[in-house]
Amino acid sequence: MKFLTKNNPTKTAICYESLLSSFQAELFAQRNSRRLRTIF
Repeated sequence: MKFLTKNNPTKTAICYESLLSSFQAELFAQRNSRRLRTIF
C-alpha cells in the first residue's frame, strides 16, 4: 500500500474510494433485500 501511494497517490485514493463505495453499496443492497424479504 505504501509503495502504491508513493508511486501514484491519486490512483490509490481513487481505488480505495471505489472499493469503499462498492462495499457500502453491497451492504445497502443486502439490507434492502432483507427488508424486502420481511415485507413479502
